[in-house]
Amino acid sequence: MVHRIHDILSGLYMTILAGLFLLLDGIPHLIEEFGGQRPFQNIFPFEPSWITVIICGFPLVYLSIRRIVYNKGISKISSALLISMAMFAAIAIGDIFAAGEVAFIMALGALLEEATTERAKKGLKKLISLAPVKGRKIQANKEIMVPVESIQSGDYLRILPGETIPVDGRIINGETTVDQSIMTGESIPVDKTIDDDVFGGTINCFGAIDIIATKVGEDSSIQKMIQLIKNAEQKQAPIQRIADIVASRLVPIALMIACIGYLITGNIIVGVTVLVVFCPCALVL
Repeated sequence: MVHRIHDILSGLYMTILAGLFLLLDGIPHLIEEFGGQRPFQNIFPFEPSWITVIICGFPLVYLSIRRIVYNKGISKISSALLISMAMFAAIAIGDIFAAGEVAFIMALGALLEEATTERAKKGLKKLISLAPVKGRKIQANKEIMVPVESIQSGDYLRILPGETIPVDGRIINGETTVDQSIMTGESIPVDKTIDDDVFGGTINCFGAIDIIATKVGEDSSIQKMIQLIKNAEQKQAPIQRIADIVASRLVPIALMIACIGYLITGNIIVGVTVLVVFCPCALVL
């Protein structure tokens, strides 16, 4: 239930709604700052930024608590924890606009991260969809359509014009042109003849050819490529690991500076300001 609420509130449309309410509260603040009369004063019985705090703050607190519970070691301390503390500190001193602002900044960062991840997943799904599912096997001088999983190394296959080559193999009969852009990036189809190698997942453009399967299943080129992309998605890039380390150190540094600022000045607003100022650093990371 809580996870479902998190997914709803962290979506694009809810974040846009949160941004609109933050804007409704931000414009009057700016007008009032420059000596004008504050508009929208009697429209809302509460500060509009409260809506932003609820929409963007709930996923933030949920994420920070989840990492504390499930993550190990220093990874329990995250940028989400820093911004959650800054948000609650701003609420504690009555600056609801600042609380909504830091929560909204993190919500924007989450949307950017989600968009990047989704684009990578979309590319993987497209590649998987291009993987052949059936092949035309030659058995006892007959052509039989069989699932690609049942094709063994050494089987004889026939590929007609326009069909996808099911597995890696070597041409033993015929000539053709193969579109192998999925594997090599070549924009122009390549001519193939007897004894030339062909790759699974590439497209036979013109002539009918017979091949002998050389690499099948997980050993085929397209399956290796799919597996490489899956592994790349599961592993953190070095820059991401560095960002996680810096984020875990950013929290205690921010807290230390905030406490020093409060102890020197005796003003809690100074300490809260330090936490709020540190929040965009999390978005950059």
